[in-house]
Amino acid sequence: MKTGTWFKHRPAFLVAVIASVVGTGLITVWLVLLSLFYVHSRSPSDAIQERQMADGTILVLEKVNRVTRGESYKYSFIDDQSFWDWVTGRFNALGGCTVHPTSENGVVVWLYRRDPKTRHRLDFDWLSHCTVLDDSGHEFNSLQGSGTCECGRDMDSTGPQSRLIVAHCTLPIVRYSNESFKLRVYDTKNTVVAEFDVPNPDDARKPVWQPDSLPAKRIGEHATVTLSGLRMESVELPEGSGNHLPSRLLPELLIDEHPNGNIDTTICRVRVVDALGGSVGPIELRLNQLAQQSPDDWSQLNFFETAWKLQVTLCPGPEEMFPEHEQWVVKDIAIPEPGNTIPVKQVRVVNGTYLELIAAGGRETVMHTVEAFDTTRSPTEPTGDFGGGLYAVKSEYRNNACVQTLTSNCPHIVVRADSLTANRESLLRAEDDMGRTVRVKHLLERGIDYWLLDLHETARSVNLTLIVHEGPEFEFFVVPPPPEKWLRRVDR
Repeated sequence: MKTGTWFKHRPAFLVAVIASVVGTGLITVWLVLLSLFYVHSRSPSDAIQERQMADGTILVLEKVNRVTRGESYKYSFIDDQSFWDWVTGRFNALGGCTVHPTSENGVVVWLYRRDPKTRHRLDFDWLSHCTVLDDSGHEFNSLQGSGTCECGRDMDSTGPQSRLIVAHCTLPIVRYSNESFKLRVYDTKNTVVAEFDVPNPDDARKPVWQPDSLPAKRIGEHATVTLSGLRMESVELPEGSGNHLPSRLLPELLIDEHPNGNIDTTICRVRVVDALGGSVGPIELRLNQLAQQSPDDWSQLNFFETAWKLQVTLCPGPEEMFPEHEQWVVKDIAIPEPGNTIPVKQVRVVNGTYLELIAAGGRETVMHTVEAFDTTRSPTEPTGDFGGGLYAVKSEYRNNACVQTLTSNCPHIVVRADSLTANRESLLRAEDDMGRTVRVKHLLERGIDYWLLDLHETARSVNLTLIVHEGPEFEFFVVPPPPEKWLRRVDR
């Protein structure tokens, strides 16, 4: 552009620039003013379903997740708020809940309750539990009970009011032919306060298993296993606790060892699964003896299935020679003084399983802070007698970590095994610095393995062989025990 032309058109150009700046500024001011007073509200279409409760408040089913044990599921939420909330210090950052399922498979539902006028989140102090109904009208209790979490507070003239509150409930997978299943919500008076039709989050068609004719025989390379029956005995729970749950299992098994076997014919491990993904175990079973198992564990299984699958894994004999890929040899582990620990912090993948040799602990009382503990398992806190004295393990939470305290008159080794499949077990063999074989005792607490070492008092170190053994596995299909004693039918 020539200089003369530029000066000729300069006033029009400047007017356009000024108009653009002023227009942008006005739009910005308008948006800021709007944000000061505009409150974002969740559209009813964001929720799956809503139900009005007897007191007029709205119970909202907002989300449904398919869950698996060992995985963490986080639900993030943010409540209705405005920029003015942030200016006045009432801004709530993004909050949420994390669920660690203890069941092999299930469905977690997320609920919140709001005031129909203010849309504030309301409490769940009245919530007891949720249930799910199958096609036959059988009602199944939640696998982990119910829980709530909250984030942030809205300080108003009437005092503190919780704003971000969500309830969650983990339910078992059941058989239903429709695209949804019925969810019932109960209060602490055991009254149904709401019922939802929940969309099926699992589109896969589940197989229908057929039971074996008994006795059933399986022939393997190392042994022949025969199942002649399955018995479960129920125990009465304390008065007022509800149903009676079967808690003791007795598969009537016979193990015949082959000449090349070298297996333990008196003990095996049994895992019980159903076609819907529920499972119990593995249970260490002394043959012809009832296995003790927590009654709550059996709620993972559906007793109305035509068959359960029994996965029987044989255990190695005392003279078993393990292949090299199943072993990890660690030498010269020093034995700490009583009450002390020595970190080891060595890792190795053994037979497809991640092993971490965490530490060695001395005699008497020793504390270990474990960050990577198994949140899907309930504390067992084992106690007993070994090495001429009593032992006990206790767990407590401190600052998002698990502090485990072991009391024993034996030194010990601390190990964590990740991704240990059902037919694999972790073992340990040890000898001291004088070449003497060391007797060991295995304790499991929240996914952490403690190995007690019955050491001679003169021993100063040990050589360890950590083993991940994959034992022979046999499968049987059996008819579940009658459920009448522990599960009631519900009219639809």
